[in-house]
Amino acid sequence: MHISFDLTLTRKKKLLAGVLLVLLALLGGWYYYWTKTPTYSLKLIQESVQQHDIEKFKKHVDLDSLSSRLVDDIVGDAVTGEKNAFAAGILQLVKPAVVGIIKEKVIYYVENGDKQKSEPPADGKKTAEKASVQIDNTVDQKLKFSNLEYKKVAFTEKDGKTATVGIELFDKELQQSFTLQLKMRELADGTWQLMDIANFKDFLKEREKAKYAYYTAPPTAPAPLEVSDTQYNEGICTLAYPTVSNPARPEAAEKINSLIQDRINHAIEQGTKLAQSKQYGSAPYSVMLKYKIQVNDGKLLSIVFDHYTYSGGAHGIPSRQGMVFDAVTGNLMNWNDLYPNLNEARTKNLNQAVIDQSKAQGKVIFTPFKGLKEDKIPAFYVNENYKPVVIFQPYEIAPYSSGILEYELPDSVYKL
Repeated sequence: MHISFDLTLTRKKKLLAGVLLVLLALLGGWYYYWTKTPTYSLKLIQESVQQHDIEKFKKHVDLDSLSSRLVDDIVGDAVTGEKNAFAAGILQLVKPAVVGIIKEKVIYYVENGDKQKSEPPADGKKTAEKASVQIDNTVDQKLKFSNLEYKKVAFTEKDGKTATVGIELFDKELQQSFTLQLKMRELADGTWQLMDIANFKDFLKEREKAKYAYYTAPPTAPAPLEVSDTQYNEGICTLAYPTVSNPARPEAAEKINSLIQDRINHAIEQGTKLAQSKQYGSAPYSVMLKYKIQVNDGKLLSIVFDHYTYSGGAHGIPSRQGMVFDAVTGNLMNWNDLYPNLNEARTKNLNQAVIDQSKAQGKVIFTPFKGLKEDKIPAFYVNENYKPVVIFQPYEIAPYSSGILEYELPDSVYKL
């Protein structure tokens, strides 16, 4: 019995070993197959960046093709229209240099990580460098990489020697997923090279639409920030401003309060200088500030500040400014964080809306109305209807007697 048991055990060991060998062979074949897939090559690209391996990176990324398409997709929308025909022509002239600078920046990043390159651009490259910086800012503004989180490979579609890999990215701010379609080509050794982002332009537009939808509608469950009124009454200054608190996100509240305080400090500094200056006339000099909360829903905090300064003469100078915050992050938001960029067509629509509303409401403005220049971001705030309201100060587009002028913009102005 004992011998029989040993023999049985030996047979079992041999059987287990055989199974393991078969499994290892299968796994080896699977691993070999895996190393020849587009997805594995994407992993190699990731490793090349982490390991600062520029040769591996260059092997698996066609920088020339990607950089060229990036310039076309990012700048193409910004230089459409008759007025930009000249700009588009200039772009084509400097495009090779711009592409070269973008490649240099990518290579430097792969080799060195986040370290800043201190070497200034050569004189002959300054125009191209400026264009590349604008592209960098546009990409950062539109993509907001810090908000994107990799989720998974959504799909892989092979067609002979080319393949399209769908990468699902989750936008933490918008709470929505988007898919980038990466175009790849097979190399001689069976690995793959990234050569294009097939839907990059559509990807940008989808996120822009989602961003617009997110910020132009009230949340389903509003959670307003706590707001208390703060007063500063010293010297010639009479200032009122909000202080916010948010126990769930104290860092965001601290950032908002700090940015508001910067505005208050500026008013205090102005008042201090004015109080020390020689006074003309009998009326006392003064600096006043008051505010009104337009939106406070836990997603957006929109505040309007009315500022008034009297420094002698027939009348003082009023001004109005909006501050729109992302209540979740505490970031101060500009126009392009909320709405599409004011390209030629949208600027034309905005200017026409100002003319039409002025006529309808009997507002006196300078004629002919020169309007805003393209890409000039006006002062604005978001009102209780979740519409942008642009602000024009006295003398900006109208005589002093017209006061501060405001225009709620219809969707047609900034439609996508």
